[in-house]
Parts: sequence; C-alpha cells; structure tokens
Amino acid sequence: MICACGIGTGIYFYNEYREEQELKEAQKHPYFTKDHLTSQEMGILRLFYLMDTEPYYLDELQEKEGPDFSYIEIRPTENTEKIIAVINYYMYDCVFFQQTAAKDYAEECGLSYGNRMTLDWVMDHLSEAAQIVNHSVSMQDSLSLDLKWLHYDMLVSDPTYTSYHLSYQELANLYTLFNIGMAPKWNEIALQFEEGQRDFTNVTLQATEYTEKAAAVMNWLLFEEAAPENAAEYGLSKENSVTAEWIITHPKETIEIKNAMENYGDIFYYGDKIEEIYNEIRSR
Repeated sequence: MICACGIGTGIYFYNEYREEQELKEAQKHPYFTKDHLTSQEMGILRLFYLMDTEPYYLDELQEKEGPDFSYIEIRPTENTEKIIAVINYYMYDCVFFQQTAAKDYAEECGLSYGNRMTLDWVMDHLSEAAQIVNHSVSMQDSLSLDLKWLHYDMLVSDPTYTSYHLSYQELANLYTLFNIGMAPKWNEIALQFEEGQRDFTNVTLQATEYTEKAAAVMNWLLFEEAAPENAAEYGLSKENSVTAEWIITHPKETIEIKNAMENYGDIFYYGDKIEEIYNEIRSR
C-alpha cells in the first residue's frame, strides 16, 4: 500500500514537472493574434510594413507569461500601403539578384508580376507577407532606409523617362533585368528627382555586353521555344530578331514581350540562367 502510494505520488510530481517544463518551453515560442504569428513575424510587420499592434506586443510579452497572445490585434497604418507598393517595386521592377529569393517565395504564395501584393492580401496572409521580407536581407536593408520614400514618390508621381516616355517601372526593368546603361546614371536620376526635377525625357539608354546576351536569350525563347503570338506585331522574326540595338530603340516593346512570355518572362530575373543559356546558344 505504502509502495503504491509512493509510486502514485512520484507519478503525480513527475507529470507536474513535465507540464511545467513543457510550459517553459512553450513560453520560448509565443504566438500573437488570431493568426498565431511568431515574434519574428510580428517584428517584421511592425518594422518593415509599419503596422501597429493593440496592445503593444512587446509590452505584453514582458508583462505576461504567454505563450498565447492571440488576443493582440495587428492593423495597418497609413504608410503600410505605401510600403507594399515599394516592396512590389523591389520584387518585380527593381530586382537585383539578391532579392530573387523573396520573389520566388512570393510566387509560391500566388503572387506574380501581374498579380502583385495588395493591402487586402497582406491582411489575409500576414505570416506569408512577413516571410517574403524575411527571405531578402537586401530588401530589409532597403526598407530600413529613408530612400524607400523617394522610391515611393518616384513610383506614384511617375514622370516620363527618355524620348520613349518610359515609366519608372519600365526604366527599372530595363536597368535591372537587361542591364541597360543610361545617362545620366541611375543614382543621378534619383538625386535630380529629389531636387525637384520631373522631366527626364533627356535620359538616354545604352546597351551593355549583358544586353547582347539577354537579347540572344529572348530570341531563343521567342523562336526556338514558344513564341508569343504578338512577336510578329513588332516586326520580329528569325530573320529580323531582337538585338541589343533593337532593345534600346524599342524599350517599351521589350518589356511588353517579356511580360507576354510564360510567367511574365521570369527567366530574365536570373542573370546566371541568362549566362548559361547564352553560352549554350554560342556553343551550337
């Protein structure tokens, strides 16, 4: 009898100890809002998407044991929608190759060049929105700088660039996806805009060695893989194909053709793939 009581007491205290340890371990991994966001995700939404929480989640984390903070609400501020526009720009218009991981993850979530992130989407997919930014350190660095507001102003004011009247997004596509040079240079244009200039029709475009490679790959995609039906509308054919010079003199058409390709010409976001295909083309 005494032995049985001893065993029962031991089991009771063991279970109590185990529950206590499980609680301590759970407290290391708190979750917030009805979506059960992690501390990292809450931090990203607060810091980069400029959202507010009610009550403030860090105060609650210090004052209460948790791990259940699902009563906390998170909501956008007047700047959140602006930030979303800038994030879309970084992912789809100004894609330096360090940010393709964020773009790839965004596309796993159903977003694309033609189906961009919106405020409604973010509020319905808070965890995914946080992870998009988490996938790119360079995007986090950019969003930490006041330069993001200059980029936003350039997007919404949308002055025209070059004699072809390109939009800021089109110019960014040409610069980052086709490595088009320009005069004045990219950073000088931003500085002039900040100083109040709005007419950039004097900007000229210049092809680079990489532009030649991108043109060759575009031809291969158009005429060896699956040509979009509208290629002929631009006077293009195997005999009269895309060249670097054609890209310079038909910049809007270049972006239109890229966007008409499968997955919005996704391949042009990856410089290493362009180099690889170009080398294969040259070796034939």
